[in-house]
Amino acid sequence: MEFYDAAGVLLLTVSAPRAVDANGQSFAGALFDTGIVARVRIICGDAPLSATLAETNVLVTGPDLVVMDDFIYGEPTAAP
Repeated sequence: MEFYDAAGVLLLTVSAPRAVDANGQSFAGALFDTGIVARVRIICGDAPLSATLAETNVLVTGPDLVVMDDFIYGEPTAAP
């Protein structure tokens, strides 16, 4: 994931580690205490997700498969 501000300046790049647990799953996220993220570019996987790939247990040794869930965004608010 690449996080950009309103001027198009890259603020942060985050890559999820590949297959960090026994199920071949990993997690990536970002938190910003300052600055405003105006755009996020998500680059995900190098193969389509399919039941066949999961059944043959190539999640750890085969292609990089990506499933996305639970995007949570906060809106900036002015300080009182």
